[in-house]
Amino acid sequence: MDETDNPSVQSPEIAAAEAARTAAQQRLAAARTQFSTPSWIGPSREPAGEAVIPEQLLPDHDDDEPEIVIPVVSDHPIPETAHWAERAKPRMLAGGILLAALAGVLGFLALAIITQSIGAIAGLAACAIVAVIFRGALMGSGVMTVDLKG
Repeated sequence: MDETDNPSVQSPEIAAAEAARTAAQQRLAAARTQFSTPSWIGPSREPAGEAVIPEQLLPDHDDDEPEIVIPVVSDHPIPETAHWAERAKPRMLAGGILLAALAGVLGFLALAIITQSIGAIAGLAACAIVAVIFRGALMGSGVMTVDLKG
């Protein structure tokens, strides 16, 4: 016969664990009655009665009338139409030179790997410098200009 045959009789270990759990719950309840909840956590726990909800203030902005903003009209009239024109020729030229320089970098790189000659390495360096210069020129140039007519 073992402990599972008679469920009404508890072993001493189970009884001791149950007593320890009950004692811990009693100590926790006693500690909670001694200390109040900090204000940054929330409202304090009241042992009996209803929870206290603080008074809510009404917002000030709901009482005001909406402010109407009137645009300022200057002496110079705003033109009715605007013409957008892109200046593409300088950018197209710089882009073409950049593509040619990048193709030269690839070509001279392959040639420098295969032949290992000084001329191929110098051509690789020259094409790389031109590519860096024209990439900077393309990044710094403006794309659109605006002409206001009227």
